[in-house]
Amino acid sequence: MRVCQREINEVIEIGAVKLDDRLVIHGSYSSLVRPVVYPVLTSFCTELTTIQQVDVDSARTFSDVWAEFLDWAGDEQVVGTWGAGDVPLLQRQARNAGLLFPFPSTLNIKRTMGERGLARAVQRWGVQYRGQRHRALVDAQATAEVYVKFLARLSGSRPFG
Repeated sequence: MRVCQREINEVIEIGAVKLDDRLVIHGSYSSLVRPVVYPVLTSFCTELTTIQQVDVDSARTFSDVWAEFLDWAGDEQVVGTWGAGDVPLLQRQARNAGLLFPFPSTLNIKRTMGERGLARAVQRWGVQYRGQRHRALVDAQATAEVYVKFLARLSGSRPFG
């Protein structure tokens, strides 16, 4: 998920991956979201994410993207994120739109691993970004790959796949 800092953060991108039972990425989701509270992106935001104003201007609303994302997620029971801010923001934005946050379990992977920033973890765990850092899907892929390597180390085995 991608937001840019303001008094009230707003989702401008949702990106996610699914891991199968062998901890291999087997699906991905990515969509820009049109901000409505603060419809104009800050220069900080465009520089950080490379997301341009014209791209979010033509994007769908959070309600539409969230419905599509939930359909893609299906019966998934756990949502893992890098950091503590994503889940409360998604819950708040869903609630404000009159929508549900149906995931019974969430996992702050950063805290679970005792890491600091994602870039540092990517380097430490030997993962490569598959595109532009700070884009939701690219960060989701990197987070998943770092976490799989972390789990493999805990179990004393090599990552599956």
